[in-house]
Amino acid sequence: NARRKLEHALACKYDTKEVGGNQGSYWYLLDNVWVSKWKRYVKAADAEHIKSMCSPGPISNDRLFIPAKEGEPPYMEVRQNLRAKVEYHGVNALIWGVLHFLHGGGPVVCRQEFDLKG
Repeated sequence: NARRKLEHALACKYDTKEVGGNQGSYWYLLDNVWVSKWKRYVKAADAEHIKSMCSPGPISNDRLFIPAKEGEPPYMEVRQNLRAKVEYHGVNALIWGVLHFLHGGGPVVCRQEFDLKG
């Protein structure tokens, strides 16, 4: 429970609405499914059930990419017309670094523009 509280406190302290300055000039994108699991994990009250104690697992951004055809290598091309806060969530470099250090996973998706439409 202490880890969850510390993780939440770090995210609250260092999350920003803008990128830039000492934290880099890019948005790091996270699949919103993973973000929802993470939020449930860090905001859970003291664990009364095993699901409350389980971390969200490794960051998984696979849904943000165009799926490769069977037998072909992955293209790693980000899907177009993804909806912010519905399909993805953007964080600054510091938050990405903390989440990636604690949970692993990926792949990293970073963009100068938060909006991926068009």
